[in-house]
Amino acid sequence: MKSFVRTFFNNLCLFLSVIIIFVFVFSSDALSKGPVHQNPAKVTIGIYIMDVYDLDVRKGTYTVDFYIWFKWKGDVNPRNFEIMNGYLAYKARQDNLITHGDYHHVSYRCRANLHTPFDLSAYPWDKQIISIHVEDEDDDIKKLIYVPDVENSKIYSGLNINDWAISALKVYITDNIYETNFGKPSRSHDEKATYSRFTFDIHIDHKGFNLFLKTFIALFISVAIAFLTFLIHPKHYAAPRFSVCVTGMFGAVSSHIVVSQRIFESPVLTLADHVHFLGFFFIFLSVLESCVALKLYHDGRDHKARLFDLWSVYLFPIVFMISVIIAILISK
Repeated sequence: MKSFVRTFFNNLCLFLSVIIIFVFVFSSDALSKGPVHQNPAKVTIGIYIMDVYDLDVRKGTYTVDFYIWFKWKGDVNPRNFEIMNGYLAYKARQDNLITHGDYHHVSYRCRANLHTPFDLSAYPWDKQIISIHVEDEDDDIKKLIYVPDVENSKIYSGLNINDWAISALKVYITDNIYETNFGKPSRSHDEKATYSRFTFDIHIDHKGFNLFLKTFIALFISVAIAFLTFLIHPKHYAAPRFSVCVTGMFGAVSSHIVVSQRIFESPVLTLADHVHFLGFFFIFLSVLESCVALKLYHDGRDHKARLFDLWSVYLFPIVFMISVIIAILISK
């Protein structure tokens, strides 16, 4: 009985040993047949922006003139790059490849027509981001990873973008995942292609108070004209009181039409829309105030009518300006 148990135990140990060796050999073979590019090449990328022009906030389009360069080691070829938020309108044909030791370096002068959705909800004191997105045309992150040249990625010191002020620059790398394998046989059926993306962001703000004044000066004058109705005595000048309000409303509506033509049509209400709507509302209140004042006068309460006008001539402008300031603060 003991010999049987000993024999069974020895055979079991031998069987388990064979299984362990079998699993080890095949797992090692599977690992050796894994992805060829276990260590993707690191490519340093940088951009120097020379000019930004043809900026159209209605369409969200702009043109950027820039230099782009790549530095790398190994057999990878980063020269086939593409602009992901637009297209290259010009790229220098010469391939000025420089090799220094193990490193390779190449640079190009380019011009790209780009687009970015702009958020104009705070217009005319809005803040926007002008971006350039770059990816390699051929190699995904299994073969190539970008490394940003933060120190040398800059903009030309004399760059001027119309009535915009440059507030900040940002350079960074992200992994951009596509919900497809692009039909490549080297990828599995359910694999999602992932590429290293280089992004250069230019943060811009509208300059100072000048644009705000140009946007709303016609509206403020129109509202002020409507408020002049409080200075007209209702005894003999009832019709002029309403004529002044109508003139103010016409000016406010015209101002809104002109401002709306500067920006694209959007379901989002901008700061300019909110301020104009406030103007419309206060002009309507001016008409309503005139109706109440006339009613008081015709009821024989002339003193109360004049007192109502006196309070309105100070109260309406103050409340209107406070409402505009609140709208500005909310938009920020």
